[in-house]
Amino acid sequence: MEKGWLLTPEKELQLGSWKAQQLPFYSHSISYNKTFSNSSKDKVKVTLNDWAGTVAEVKVNGESAGIIGWVPYEKDITDLLKEGENQVAVIVTGSMKNLLGPHHFNPLRGFVTPWSFFRGPTHQPAGSAYDMIDYGLFEDFEVLRY
Repeated sequence: MEKGWLLTPEKELQLGSWKAQQLPFYSHSISYNKTFSNSSKDKVKVTLNDWAGTVAEVKVNGESAGIIGWVPYEKDITDLLKEGENQVAVIVTGSMKNLLGPHHFNPLRGFVTPWSFFRGPTHQPAGSAYDMIDYGLFEDFEVLRY
């Protein structure tokens, strides 16, 4: 579009970019879920391969296993697993960066003051001209025995 944004009906989210799925301003969390069958005494971890967010929380059967926020992007979940079927969730959290206006017009990333809200473009730019970070789980997470 030449200016602004196009509103579209909602659709079910998939793996991949939140921006590409028409959620460029979304600043909260999205949960990615799978079932894991456990029948051994092996140690088990969740590994994130390709993702972007401020942090990701791992939950097993609704209970928090902790957060992933730095390399090596994995979390041991052994102590929370039960025998049989387990629900494993990775909850990726974005940030307010894409939502707030002063971050869209020639920003100095990581630096915002109250004065940042006093300047902006004279005309509404195309949506593609906004400075935005691409959040999401771009590749499915893995539940691995080790």
